Amino acid sequence: MQKRFSVILKCSLLSDILALLLSLLLSACIFYMDIPDKAITAILFFIIVLSGMAGGYTGAKVMETKGLLTGGTISIIFYIFLCMISAVLNNSLQLNTHMLIILLTATVSGMLGGVLGMPR
Repeated sequence: MQKRFSVILKCSLLSDILALLLSLLLSACIFYMDIPDKAITAILFFIIVLSGMAGGYTGAKVMETKGLLTGGTISIIFYIFLCMISAVLNNSLQLNTHMLIILLTATVSGMLGGVLGMPR
C-alpha cells in the first residue's frame, strides 16, 4: 500500500514537471514567434493530455496492475497539483466549465496511458 501511494505521488510529480517544461518551451515559442490564441489553447490542451498520459503510463509500468485505476488516480492528483499551483500564482481559484473539461481530459488521458503502460 505504501509503495502504491509513493508511486502514484512520484508519477503525478513527473506529470507536473513534464507539463511545466513543455509550458516553458511553449512560452519561449510565443516570445519569439507570432502564435494565434486558438493555437496556444490547443497546444496547452495537448500538453495536459501528454502529461497525463506520461504519468499514467509510467505508473502502470511500475505498478504492473490496475492500469486504468492507477492512470486515472495519477492524473487526478496531477490536476489537483496544477490547480494548487494556479491558485497560488493567481491568488484565486476560479472553478468553471473549462476547468471541468480539463479535469475530464486529464483523467481520461491518464487512464489511457495507464492501459497502454500495462505489461503484455
